[in-house]
Amino acid sequence: MAPDASNRKSTINAGAEPQEASAYGLRVKHLGMAWFIAADAALFFAVFAACLWIRMSSARWPREFPPSPAATAAMTAILFASSLTMALALRAAGRNNSRQALAWLLAAALGAAAFGLLEIRQWMELIARGLTLARDPWGTPALGASFFALTGLHLLHIAAGVIYALVLTASASRHRLTSERVKLCNLYWQYVCILWLFILPFVYLSFGQTRL
Repeated sequence: MAPDASNRKSTINAGAEPQEASAYGLRVKHLGMAWFIAADAALFFAVFAACLWIRMSSARWPREFPPSPAATAAMTAILFASSLTMALALRAAGRNNSRQALAWLLAAALGAAAFGLLEIRQWMELIARGLTLARDPWGTPALGASFFALTGLHLLHIAAGVIYALVLTASASRHRLTSERVKLCNLYWQYVCILWLFILPFVYLSFGQTRL
């Protein structure tokens, strides 16, 4: 005997994202993520503007900044590769392919973690050369503070993104990896990658390095 319509409907909707009230035509979680990104972007650009003001008002600024161009290029490539893998995770989740979505999420998390480790390694090299929040080898006021403030803020976002992706992968074991959850993570992930587009030219080019 064929199952009735109600049983078929409950089977199809099993594990689906519960319907939410909407505001301004958006789901509540999407609106919340949009507000978070807007507020966070305001904080980031306030720090960015302060660092830019320090840079423009300083008469002494190093013509060459030490971070390796090869390492910086590798970090950039890894970060945007993780952006691609996150987009592929969203695509797989939209097709209800949880196995592929899980694999792409893990790849994105590993890429972001590799980016963070390379950035920390860069920090260690600069600190070993004498660059700190309060001083630097070139005698330029606030150079170290500007560098560590911008890159450190971005590194915190990277760490949060890795944790976010790992939480999603853990939820897959409980059949809660839905396209809506991956979509929210993707919004945050692409935002963090866009932040790097502002940091890269300012920190590694505007600081005087011309080798990139």
